[in-house]
Order: sequence, then structure tokens, then C-alpha cells
Amino acid sequence: MGERMGEGPLDGLRVIDLTDDSGRFATKLLAECGASVARLGQGSNGPAMQSAETAQRGGLLDWWYDGGKRRVSADLDTDEGRSHYRRLAEAADLVIETEAPGRLTDLGIDHDDLVGANPRLVQVSLTPFGRTGPRASWQTTDLVTAALGGVLSLSGLPDEPVNPWGRQSFNVASFMAAICGLAGVRAARVTGTGQHIDLAMHEAVCTTVEQLFFQYWFDDVQPYAKVAPRQGSLHWIGAYVVVPAKSGWLMISPAPNVPGLLKWMADEAFEEGRDLIALSLEEVVADVPRLMKTMASFALTRDANSLFHEAQGRHIAFGEVQSVAQVAANPQHAFRRFFRTVAWDGPEARVPGPVARFHGTPVAAPAPPPAAPIELDELARDWGSRPSPHATKQELSKPLEGVRVVDLSHVLAGPFCTRLLGDLGADIIKFQTMERATSVNDPNHPYFYVWNRSKRAVSLNMKDPRATDVARRLIEQADVVIENFSAGVLARWGLAYEAVAAWNPAVVYLTMSGCGHEGPWSNLVTYAPTIHALSGLTYLSNPPGRGDVGPGFSLNDHAAGLSAAVSILAERAARERTGGGQHVALSQMETGA
Repeated sequence: MGERMGEGPLDGLRVIDLTDDSGRFATKLLAECGASVARLGQGSNGPAMQSAETAQRGGLLDWWYDGGKRRVSADLDTDEGRSHYRRLAEAADLVIETEAPGRLTDLGIDHDDLVGANPRLVQVSLTPFGRTGPRASWQTTDLVTAALGGVLSLSGLPDEPVNPWGRQSFNVASFMAAICGLAGVRAARVTGTGQHIDLAMHEAVCTTVEQLFFQYWFDDVQPYAKVAPRQGSLHWIGAYVVVPAKSGWLMISPAPNVPGLLKWMADEAFEEGRDLIALSLEEVVADVPRLMKTMASFALTRDANSLFHEAQGRHIAFGEVQSVAQVAANPQHAFRRFFRTVAWDGPEARVPGPVARFHGTPVAAPAPPPAAPIELDELARDWGSRPSPHATKQELSKPLEGVRVVDLSHVLAGPFCTRLLGDLGADIIKFQTMERATSVNDPNHPYFYVWNRSKRAVSLNMKDPRATDVARRLIEQADVVIENFSAGVLARWGLAYEAVAAWNPAVVYLTMSGCGHEGPWSNLVTYAPTIHALSGLTYLSNPPGRGDVGPGFSLNDHAAGLSAAVSILAERAARERTGGGQHVALSQMETGA
């Protein structure tokens, strides 16, 4: 598995954080994974902490965004501040900044001004609309980005757009900044040359709205409106929706076990479902609106929590709409110790995370935000001098060229991750089987087209005993294996991590499960709407007096795909230090929380 070096996969990575709230999540992700992050200035504090001892380090947002970072005082409007910044940049690997286009150029400290002293420096410039073009000078907020990026055209009610709670457009843009930054650092280590990455927040958000584009582009081949409407929590496919239960709210779906659902109604002697139960399975599936209406009536017979657990016991993907208090007391989070105590001497503070479990290079306990700036000389001594460039340099056409990925994922979260890696130049080999090539996994479905570009495909029947040898030949040459099947499926195919690591000890093996492969909820059947309900996103994303709205697209599938891409690139950096791969485990419910 490789010798553990430091704490976290990004131990040794040196990052300058010159961001406002639109980009602070990017550098938080890097710091959480072990990077040394030097933040210039302090963010907007948000609500005050309860005790004076904690408040001196900032407000709640500072504890969330800036934990584990160090702060450097450098007023860029002064000669001394710019001199300090140049000195930091000489030793840094990566800069992530959200300054207005042109400002750093005017100050003489943009990327072009810095690479003479540090040729391998990578800089990500995250701006609302990019550094060029007619909107380069426009301002934005999370709400404006959601409106112009397509989110508000999908999320909410026909007469009332609803922005999903939690500044999700800023989160998406920050995820992209971290991914692009890590890809750039990888390229710099291969080529010996850094680069400047111009990232538009608007474009980052546009690429994560689900049905908006494929409904518009392919309206001639599918039975959906060309312009996707806002329809509350009702999924575009019509088979997921939030409804009231006898008490509480419940996300209902017949997937993936329609026969089990019908049997449940029969077992309960549910009178309103009698005519439906009498139909053939083909007739039931052919009339999804009727099925969903009957399920909504069935939900009124019991409490949401009771129905949720009963449905999951029958392998049906219901999800209770859980409040913040319920999420904080979630038994799965408790089992996996998802809420971690900040490592410091003051009053107890707990934060969620990390973004994934790195079994070979585990992340350190969460740290508090800095109480005071650090002296530049102290940080310079800690960072040391730049490492010598590689003796041999390779040419790359894209930053991830040469990275080989075996993609065993399906539907959206995993394929979105590998699409991002493929767009950045990785060679993605997507495994597909005829048995699973149905519905949105059918290569002829527009959905498949949107999430599986930049890939090559292999058709392989894993039930054939010869298939494992075929997969092995590819995996032995791969850098990454990614899968999002239910627990136990890969083991039955002979492709569990232990087997794969024996073939290729340097492989990064990422598993994406709904709730994690261990714990009391490890066998839950989940889709993005289920996770929205269980992680608090549905509860928080509602107009006053409503509980049945929530995000209007598969927000958490995209977030999980982004989390997976960050995790894979972080572990790729760790492999350069340790020489070995590792198992990286991601829980999509933890991503949502």
C-alpha cells in the first residue's frame, strides 16, 4: 500500500489562498487533505461563535472554511505587501485566487509576473464569468450564479424559483477550482512548467445542471419538454418525489424494486392500491404517474421514519426528509465518526468531514482557524526552497494525459467524476454490460451521452468466469479504478480492493457508496433524491410552510462526482511521495451533509 508520509494525501503541497467566499471552499478541501495553505487576510466571519475564546478566531464560516490554514498579513496595495506575496509565490506550488480580472496584473503580481522566479507555479483564477469577454467585469453572488447558470430554471415551483440551500454554486465553483489546480500541479511535476488556469464560475455551474441540456438538445427523441420545467421535488424521470406522510415528509420512489413495493401494499391490505396491485408488472411500470399517486396515498398511512425504515428493509429507495437535528444525530454518521472534534485546547467544537476516507494517507484531526497571522519568515522556513525540477521533462497536451482510469461506475455520480478526468486528458476505459445498458445507462439515451464523453468503452459480461482475467489485464496497467456499485458486487466479480491491489499495488481504488460500506445504514438503497432527503438538503431547500420542494435536480450526484475527482487527484499526489496506491472510500450521504 505504500509507506505513509505525513498526514493526508496532500502533505507537502504549498498553496496560497487569495480567495473570497466564492472560492474559500476550494482551499478548505486542500487543507483538509493535508496541504499547507497560507491564507492572505481573513474572510467574512458570518454568525458569531458562542464563546469569546472561539470567536477570536472568527465566525462560524471561518471555522468551516479556514480550519487548518495559516494566515499571512500582506496588503497587496502596498509595496511591502506585494513583496511578501512574491516571496510566498516563489516557494508555492499553487495559487487559488478570486481577485477581479486585471487587478493582479495592475499590481504586477499576476501569474506572468511570478513564473520567472518559480516556473512550476500553477495559478487558478476563479472569477464570475472568466477573465475575458463582455461579462468579465460583472459581479456575482451565489444567487446570481444559480440564476444565470441554469439552477433556478430547474429548482423550485413553477411560480417560485428556489435556490438550493448552502451556497451550492460557490461550492461547485470551488470544487472545480480545486480539481483544476490539482490537475495543473500534476502537469507541472511532469513537464516542469506551471500554468495559469482561467476558470469561470458561471461555466462551472452550467456543467452540473442535470436535465437542462439533454432535454433541450434531444427533444426530438425523448418524451420530455424541450425546456425543462420547475416541478418541485419531482425528478425529471417522474419516479422520485417528496410527499407528506402521516407525520413528517418522505421521498418516495418505486426504484429499484417495483414488485417488492406492490407486495408491501398487498401485505398492508392497502385499499387504495388494490386495483394497481391487480395489474401486471408491465402495466404498472407503463403508468408511472398512477403508481406515484398511489404511493403518495400510501405514505399518508404511516409516519415518515417508519415508512423509510420499512421500505429500505424491502430494498426500496425511500428517504425520510431529515432535519438538521436528525442529521446531527444520524446513527450512520455516529458509527463512522463523521462529525469530528476540532483538535485544540479550547471549548469543544465539531465539524463534518473529511470529503473521503484515505486508508493509506489518513487525514489529520480537524484544526481551528488561525487566531493570528503567522510571520512570513516562519512560513518561509516551513515551506523551504522549491524542489529541483525533474531531470527529464515530458510534453503534455492536457494536464492529465497519461493517467489511465478503469471506470466501473454507472448512472451519474461516478460517470460525472470520470467525465471531468477525461475532459482534463485522462484515458478513461468505461466498462459496460448489455444487462446494465438500460434506461439512462443505455448508450443510445441522451443522458448517457451527456455524462460519458471523453471516454472509451469496453463491453464485458462480468458473470462470465473469463471476464476477471480480461479486467485484470486492464487494471494491471491502470492508475485509477473507480466504482459505485452496492457493497459486495465487486467482491463477487473478483475485483475487490484486496485482489486489485495484489495485481497493481500502485492503483488508486475509489469506491462511491450511498452511505459507506460499514455501519447500520451501509445497505441502504439510495439515489440522489434519497440522499437529498437524508442529508438535510431537502429540509433546508424549501419555501416557508413547504417540505416537498428541495433541489430540483440531482445536486448531490454532481457533488459526489466532484468530491471523487478531488479525492482521486489528491491520492495521485500522495502516490508520488509514497510510491503506492490505496483504497479511497467516499460516502455520498457524507458529501451531502
